Amino acid sequence: MAVEIEESELEQLQKAYGLLSELSTKPDAKRHFERALKTVVPTVETDDDREALAQELAKPHLDKIEALTGKIEEMFKRDEDRRAEDAKRAEEADLMGRFGRLAAQEGLTEEGLERVKKLMLERSIPDPEAAFALLKRNEPEPVVRTWQSTRFDNDFGQKTTDLKKLFADEDRWLDEEIGNIMDEFAQARRAA
Repeated sequence: MAVEIEESELEQLQKAYGLLSELSTKPDAKRHFERALKTVVPTVETDDDREALAQELAKPHLDKIEALTGKIEEMFKRDEDRRAEDAKRAEEADLMGRFGRLAAQEGLTEEGLERVKKLMLERSIPDPEAAFALLKRNEPEPVVRTWQSTRFDNDFGQKTTDLKKLFADEDRWLDEEIGNIMDEFAQARRAA
């Protein structure tokens, strides 16, 4: 069955075909064209329909990924906080050790250590030894112990052990030292 059409009709049909082709393929016009076509022919499947279906199918998986992402971020945050706390504790322990060494080496009293700490805060000095040196330079006689041991058999290894005991448990160390002093007094009375 052959249909005859005139040249003008063929030309018009070719222009219409070209226009429909451009509307259905150009990215800027395609979505608008599909929406307009959907209002006339509701059964036509459009990119919007395919996108909605893809989102519906992907939603449970995306929700799981989002939940896992939140847990991972929380885990990294806790790990970061823990590392920062560990670093802070290590820094504090190092500083306390440096104060302890300074007190032992220079014979500083609690008052002397407090003056060193105060100077460190006032002058923003991070090093206790540097603060002590400045304090010593500015004040000819910083607060140090006035008593000296009368024992001639000082054993430096014993002092280190005693300092370790002191920093580990002050009360126990104090009880042991009081006991040692009382024993020394008792021995001196027996000898006299």
